Amino acid sequence: MWVENPANKTQRTLQTWFDTANNPYGAFAFQGDTLTWTVADISRPNAAAWLVCGNDGQLYINTGAYAYDTPSGCADQTIHSYGGSTADV
Repeated sequence: MWVENPANKTQRTLQTWFDTANNPYGAFAFQGDTLTWTVADISRPNAAAWLVCGNDGQLYINTGAYAYDTPSGCADQTIHSYGGSTADV
């Protein structure tokens, strides 16, 4: 997954998309079973905060605090792995 490298580092959402090449901006990692994303030039209160926005469910990096001042049309999310046959959310 790629992450937008914005000119304005204070914007609340960073667009994501899939590509066959490696993501050049930031790094994904797991903390326990939670997917995080970090980068040196953006300070995030919660490295595991994501936003799902719009009718098409576009996934964004949430650069703000999880579940606080969520942008209109978006829902706060975290991304976890699970070992069961179905998701438990």
